[in-house]
Amino acid sequence: MQTDEFVDRVHERLGNVDREQARRSTIVTLRVLGEALSADEAHDLAAQLPRELADTVRESAEQTTIYDHDTFLVRVAELAGIDDGSSEVHARAVVGVLREAVTGGEFVTMSLDLPDALDGLLAGGRDR
Repeated sequence: MQTDEFVDRVHERLGNVDREQARRSTIVTLRVLGEALSADEAHDLAAQLPRELADTVRESAEQTTIYDHDTFLVRVAELAGIDDGSSEVHARAVVGVLREAVTGGEFVTMSLDLPDALDGLLAGGRDR
């Protein structure tokens, strides 16, 4: 899957935002996700993504941060320029497309590497 297709799928899931906001939410969510992953897992995930998205994940993994669910969403909201209430919808849309873009094994491995507090966000990605 190429970057434009990934963003288009996020845009379709969000429905009520313009494509540029969908793109920004995609980049930001992957950035914050990369920050929450170990460097090794971020590189494994990035290997299955298109270059621009892969670079975002790799670069953000240089500073691993432990996030709880709410802090993750606040960070997405701040960086994407959206309100806190919308950030979960945006992050879930990105995670849902991420689930389609990588192998099932990689999604599971990534899920296991993330803090347990993010399980709800990942479960949303599995349902879509």
